[in-house]
Amino acid sequence: MATDQEILARIEGIENRLEKMEATLESINKTLKRVEDITNFGCTVEGGQYD
Repeated sequence: MATDQEILARIEGIENRLEKMEATLESINKTLKRVEDITNFGCTVEGGQYD
């Protein structure tokens, strides 16, 4: 059976990993937003049509 200290350490480790995942997701979202902006700009320039 794990001690309270071991359980708390595991929870802390999980929290740290979740924070890193959250930062990664935020970065992905920013990248996707830039791609969306570029795509929308391309459509506007080309009259809204894809080639």
